[in-house]
Amino acid sequence: MYSFQEYLDAVVNKTEDRMANHIRSVEDYFVVRRKTVGAKPSFAICELYLNIPDDVMKHPVIMKLSDLSDDMMILCNNLYSYNVECVAHYS
Repeated sequence: MYSFQEYLDAVVNKTEDRMANHIRSVEDYFVVRRKTVGAKPSFAICELYLNIPDDVMKHPVIMKLSDLSDDMMILCNNLYSYNVECVAHYS
């Protein structure tokens, strides 16, 4: 459930940034974007019946792999939507 709350909080942060015309650094952008991409809530649904112990899921290697998979989704999504974002921003 935590991943869903984290997602919703991040979407609110992104909205506040847009309303304030706040542009984040690349590092800070990725911190927030990893949460708004929505992968972790999707992973949680997929993991629901796997019964993987928390100590395995919280292992640093697994957590790093999760962040890297989020980053891949972010980069692909941003490449696909770049023109749309530019048009929306400059309109």
